[in-house]
Amino acid sequence: MLSYLDIIEAINGSIKSVFPDIEIQSNDIKEGFSRPSFFVDFENIKASKLNMMYKNTNIPVTVYYFPQSATKNQIENLSIQSELENAFLEPLLVCNTFYLSTSEVESQITDGVLQIQFELEYYEEIEADQTVEVMDELNIELRKEG
Repeated sequence: MLSYLDIIEAINGSIKSVFPDIEIQSNDIKEGFSRPSFFVDFENIKASKLNMMYKNTNIPVTVYYFPQSATKNQIENLSIQSELENAFLEPLLVCNTFYLSTSEVESQITDGVLQIQFELEYYEEIEADQTVEVMDELNIELRKEG
C-alpha cells in the first residue's frame, strides 16, 4: 500500500535529482522560507472505492519554487520551469517498485513564485483485512435476512 509520505518523498527525490543544491522546505510556507527553495503541497486528495477489492486515489500536486530574488526572477523561473516540467513528465518511482505517471504538467507564475501543477492517479488493492471485515459483515447481514 502506498502512503502519501512515500509519494512526497519520491517527488522530493525527483526535484533533488535535478536541483541538488536547492533546499526543499518541509515547514508550512506561511511560516516563512529561505530563497531559493521548493515547497511541495498536496491539495484536495480524493480517494474512492471502486469495488470491494480496489480503490482509486487522485492527488493534485503543486510544487512551488521561490526564486533567489523576489522581484528580478523571470529568467530564473523560466529555467526552473523547463527543468521541472521535463522531470515530472517522466514516470515517478515510488517505493522502488511502483511507478506513477502524469500526462500533463501545468505551470504558472504568481507574484514571482513559480507553481508547477500535476495530478497523480493510481489504483491499488484494498488490504485483505479490510475486505475480510466487510465480507464478515455482509455474511452476518445475509444470515439475519435468511
